[in-house]
Amino acid sequence: MPSYVFTRNGGAANIRPNWTITEAANGRNRMDFAVHSLDGSVRYANDDEVILTEDGTRIFGGLVDRPAERGFGGSGAASAIEQALGAVDFNVYPSRIAVSADTDQPSESLQARLTWIAGLMAAQGVTLDAGQAVGPTLPAASYTAGQFLIDVLAETVALADGTGATSWVWNIDYSKVLSAVEAGTAAAPFNLADGDGQVVGDIEVEQPRSTDYANYIRLLGGAGTRDVTDAWTGDGSTVTFALTYTLASGYGYVTCAGVYETLGTGATWEYDSATNSITRTSAPGVGAAISMTYVAQFPKAVTADGGVAAANRVQKVYTAPEVFDVVVMQALADSYLTRDMASPKTVRYTAAWDKTDLHPGDTQTITSAKRNLSGTHLITEVRIVKQDRQLVHREVTAVSSTRLPSTLREKFQQTFGGGSTGAASASSITVVTGGTYLSSPASLGGSDTQLIACDSPARVRNPQPYDAPATLAVTVQGLVAARSAVNVTVILWDETDGAAEFSDSPVAASATPVPFSFSGTVTIGHRYWLYVQSGTAGVTATACGQVVGA
Repeated sequence: MPSYVFTRNGGAANIRPNWTITEAANGRNRMDFAVHSLDGSVRYANDDEVILTEDGTRIFGGLVDRPAERGFGGSGAASAIEQALGAVDFNVYPSRIAVSADTDQPSESLQARLTWIAGLMAAQGVTLDAGQAVGPTLPAASYTAGQFLIDVLAETVALADGTGATSWVWNIDYSKVLSAVEAGTAAAPFNLADGDGQVVGDIEVEQPRSTDYANYIRLLGGAGTRDVTDAWTGDGSTVTFALTYTLASGYGYVTCAGVYETLGTGATWEYDSATNSITRTSAPGVGAAISMTYVAQFPKAVTADGGVAAANRVQKVYTAPEVFDVVVMQALADSYLTRDMASPKTVRYTAAWDKTDLHPGDTQTITSAKRNLSGTHLITEVRIVKQDRQLVHREVTAVSSTRLPSTLREKFQQTFGGGSTGAASASSITVVTGGTYLSSPASLGGSDTQLIACDSPARVRNPQPYDAPATLAVTVQGLVAARSAVNVTVILWDETDGAAEFSDSPVAASATPVPFSFSGTVTIGHRYWLYVQSGTAGVTATACGQVVGA
């Protein structure tokens, strides 16, 4: 029978025999357990480090994040207490640590990108797996100060996925070692077949079309404005050159063959807002290097089309407000399309008690004529359960694919981008005589995982500022959630004035996100942020959203 050892902050400790560990790919693993203290002297606190081993192998390591206590047996008459505790594994660190300074990463291998990311978590004791595969070459990418590593890692593995048949899975293991492995390269310690005794009970199978299914992806990259440079090469005949991004203002300059040339009405180059292009009075010479540096308006929309007839199109919209490179945007959109068009079978079973060392990202060959199953399956979730007087068992979920399904965070982003229907039009800022008018969404950022203390108005995590280009009537919309049922007020905060510009009526929020929408007027030149305020002291909340034209 396996032997289990539990430690708290490096010292041996005792827990009640009922405990559960839940593991999920590209996400956080959790452990739920209970502790009794007869004299009330043992009290677990947030960020206590807990480790559980099975026959000397770590099967959980993480930080307490949900301590709750009461008198033993519900009685307050004695000093004895019982605590119901939750802990999150070390995958929580990327949600706590952000990029410290604006950083431009060159085109490099997956291994090199992960080396940089691991270095940002060195203070937490995180290191990169010494055996990390070099992996595919990633495009150059820029990261802004304050961008959380959870988003950096999600983008990194999505770029590594590309349009291939497999996914990459990142993980910080129970010894604080960061790695990314290609799903399908790590085999589970056993396979399944009818009557082999590896399963307790039956195998369950379902194959509905996933709510995440899509065959047409629209991705909105970037937010706000940013200086960009486009480059072309003259061929001796072409006079008109299309800009990659939408021009946000009349500012910009052009060089041709190393010479600065004028841009404007009646100048050497003229800009056409209808085609978002520039035209020269005469064609640049063959081989002439041409460039234009200008202020671009984001988000920029890119698409990935699965080739399905328009009548059968199922569209999804994702946002990537931290991505400003159109090459990276397109790579992300293509990767999401490959994943979201799949409709794999979902398989669930309980492994025999002696079947251990199963983890998300492992592959199994499952052969069951009774359930019409054959071939390679990818494990996506494992629950390790211990009940009174029962042996430890593992409840396994797998899919008949080697690509992982979308995460909750991506579902948040999809909702903010307009959902699978009624998607926003192509992102742009229309420049007209007399003013600039918002004609598409501008992300306000937010977080789907990090609830914040907000007894008074507080800025959401992973925020994106909105700088009003004119005095405009706008609508703020998105999703709001809270740790428990509470009324939450969502606010558009004016940083320039240091006060709330306008807000929604209190929204009845809970752990399940609900939509919000409210309208008002923003003032030209002012900077705005998304804030939340809880209606009940001590109840944390979060929100994500965007600004759209009213």
